[in-house]
Amino acid sequence: MAEATHVDSEITGGVLVATIKSANVSQYESDVIGEQLQRAAPGAGWKIAIDLAQVTLLASAGLGMLVALGNEAKTNKGRQMIANASPEILQVLKLTRLDKVVPVAKDLDAAMKKLK
Repeated sequence: MAEATHVDSEITGGVLVATIKSANVSQYESDVIGEQLQRAAPGAGWKIAIDLAQVTLLASAGLGMLVALGNEAKTNKGRQMIANASPEILQVLKLTRLDKVVPVAKDLDAAMKKLK
């Protein structure tokens, strides 16, 4: 498992499972998280499950990071799923229509099944 200040990640069943540990994901956190996941994702064939259970604020930079990771995953014939998003985060995704771009699963198990 790779541990960092803002995200823990490990490859489980061929999927990179990334648990965001920061309650707030703004510009600085997005840069750090995005960089770490970009380095780790090739080892899982760009199949990425991002656990947002601990995230209470997802700023525009955080949304951009999720979109960029998803695009990079598609470019590399992989996929990304978000799991355990709070109702508030889901509302932001719906209001910005990013729920159409960034696939959401209710929990990590559901995300893992869709990514395998």
